Amino acid sequence: MGGAIYKDAPAIKYEERNIYLNSIQTLGRLPPTRPVTLHQKALFILWLSVILIWSCLKCKRYISMWRDKYGTKKEGDEVETATKEKDNVLISLYPVTKHEPSVSRFGRGDATEESTGTRSIFEKLLETDPDQPSFEEFLTKAVIFGAIMLYFWLCDYQHVWPKTNKQYSRDIFVFLFALLVIVAAVYTTRKTPEKLVNRDQTEEWKGWMQVQFVWYHYFDAHEVFNSIRCYIAAYVWMTGFGNFSYFWIKKDYSLFRLLRMMFRLNFLVVMVMAVTRNEFVRYYVCAMHTYWFITVYVMLAVFKSRNENRYFMAAKFVVYLVVNALIFDIPGAPYVVFWPFQFILNVRGNLRYWVYRSTLDHWATWVGMLCAYNYPYIDRFLHFLDKKHENRRTAQVAILLKIWITVALFGVLVMWFHFVLMQEREYYKIIHPYTSWIAILIYLWFRNLHPSFRSHYLGLFSWLGKITLETYLSQIHIYMIGNAQKILIYLPRYPMLNFMLATVIYVAVSYVLFHQTLFFNTYIFPKNMAIICKNLIVGTVWLGLCYLLSFIFNIVVIW
Repeated sequence: MGGAIYKDAPAIKYEERNIYLNSIQTLGRLPPTRPVTLHQKALFILWLSVILIWSCLKCKRYISMWRDKYGTKKEGDEVETATKEKDNVLISLYPVTKHEPSVSRFGRGDATEESTGTRSIFEKLLETDPDQPSFEEFLTKAVIFGAIMLYFWLCDYQHVWPKTNKQYSRDIFVFLFALLVIVAAVYTTRKTPEKLVNRDQTEEWKGWMQVQFVWYHYFDAHEVFNSIRCYIAAYVWMTGFGNFSYFWIKKDYSLFRLLRMMFRLNFLVVMVMAVTRNEFVRYYVCAMHTYWFITVYVMLAVFKSRNENRYFMAAKFVVYLVVNALIFDIPGAPYVVFWPFQFILNVRGNLRYWVYRSTLDHWATWVGMLCAYNYPYIDRFLHFLDKKHENRRTAQVAILLKIWITVALFGVLVMWFHFVLMQEREYYKIIHPYTSWIAILIYLWFRNLHPSFRSHYLGLFSWLGKITLETYLSQIHIYMIGNAQKILIYLPRYPMLNFMLATVIYVAVSYVLFHQTLFFNTYIFPKNMAIICKNLIVGTVWLGLCYLLSFIFNIVVIW
């Protein structure tokens, strides 16, 4: 918790905080948004064209299967006798060798087969890489994805479902989260290789933070605002830590990696903002992750051949720190630096919202990269503290050192909680960029304090942590509506049953969107630049034709 918890007025009447009365008194509908935009019309036409092509391919497949099953059977009966007679007298002049076609990782037997004969332009357009899904699979996923986007549009643009105002109850908020933690600990505790800040652990971390982040919005829990800011800082810290670790270990600074990462971060955002008519920076978490990912990429990719030099890397960290301070810590500087990108970053015609959001966590990425760079030393230090020492004196020193560090950090945590986290909201926002890393590093110490902590994780939160991007975007449009200011209602007058049903739908849709996005990423960006260029050209032309058709409909006032 955080914020002004102790300032909660106990004298507020129960009726004013009763979610049941609130669900009745504030039940209503938001008016549908108008007009239907050019982007929405173009995307709808695109979806219809996908359905048409998908239906044609399915029909063609079923007709071929029907002909193979019934047509060939009749012909086979007529020629069966003659064929047998010929087979008995014909002698092959050459031995025939049967080659088994290799199978790609998508189960297609065309990984090594070469096409023969003249292919049509359509067949060339459908050509895919052996490790790429088929075009028919792509169309199937696109049909499902379009249906989900249509649901987003109906929920938060046409407002087909009723709404109620949000209602906060600390009792319900804490109860639900505590119950989820207990269920996760009892039923979903899993083992993982013992490793400092391993992947399962970071996914678990993202998962439980995301639950509180989403419910903070759903229940309008303003009193935990300061804590939620720390969670956002932790996400940004992981952007620095995770991407630095990847580039440092893999040394993959290719355009392919950059394109895939940018697509993963922004594809769903662009689709949702077009469908719901929102600005890009309204989804500020995605915008921030994109920016900080680019900064990590640039830092390591520039003079990458000298990254092994410790002094050169120290200089890089210093340069990053100075540039970051010049951009975000000098009043007015962010407006100058980001002015060329205002067509992307503007909200209501100015950069104020982007500057506010990005400044709040502008040191978390740098701290994350610093931790990733020093990871081997920290890992060795922890193993020194945990391993069994033959020398008794060394063993005592290790135990005392761990106890001393733990007690000291606990003391720092208590001071941080009292003098930082519990401050008023406006003052906290000022000190947050320079203090959030304290809580992050202390959490990491306690989470990795013992080998058994590092070798276990909560599977439920780890699963939720994998779909944080999708749950972040979906909450705004199918869990809540009206710019996340109202609660979407499926079951009027039953707030808790509605909460249950809405949560199931919301999480299920987010899970599907996660896999859809990964699939599209694999299809559009296989490890073949020729196929990537073809996909981008075909996609641009296809989408351009949909926009042209939508524009014509607008001119002639057909739609």
